[in-house]
Amino acid sequence: MHDIAPRGFLSRSYVQHHGDLGLLEDVTNGSDNHILIALSHRGEDLPGNLVIGRESFDRSGEMGRRAVMSLAAASEQVDGTWTDAAEGMQRRGELSDESLHRIALLDAYGALIANTDRHQYNISLFPAESGVYTVAPAFDQLPMTYAPPASGNLRNSANNDPRPAVNTLAIWGQAQELAAESWRRASEQQLSDSMPAIVKEHASPDYS
Repeated sequence: MHDIAPRGFLSRSYVQHHGDLGLLEDVTNGSDNHILIALSHRGEDLPGNLVIGRESFDRSGEMGRRAVMSLAAASEQVDGTWTDAAEGMQRRGELSDESLHRIALLDAYGALIANTDRHQYNISLFPAESGVYTVAPAFDQLPMTYAPPASGNLRNSANNDPRPAVNTLAIWGQAQELAAESWRRASEQQLSDSMPAIVKEHASPDYS
């Protein structure tokens, strides 16, 4: 139930759009009853219905959906890092070494692009009858450190100082290469306010 409830920005937009339901500002801050009200009355407006520029990975055919679980639900762990949760699943035989590597790489890459929103609901897995999960395509990998806060006061300088964890050290170099390419591409875009300087600093070889 919690896996398909709107979260974060989507949750706030959902509540504003469906004001007649009398929900809290963030559905996930409420009780199970709030989530059930949202899903039963406006269940057609699920997070998986919002996909920009491509077909959603949980769709199958015209009307079908493929089973998807969050890392939080599959690992039964909502604290710690993505890699921590994935390691526990790998030890229990629920994830392959390849899938663990992929999640650790996403974790390290997220740190290097200043994604501070790496909670366990932002990794999705495909369950299988064998009991071994596979990793779904990545989503919500954005430099959330620089997302506009409620106050509207934008950051004026780079303040993310990424460091590898013990369990991401082995893939840190690979993640650095991917992050450097992301920042390089970002530097070629038309950016507003202080972001060009921030992106330039992140793209510097000396930064990470």
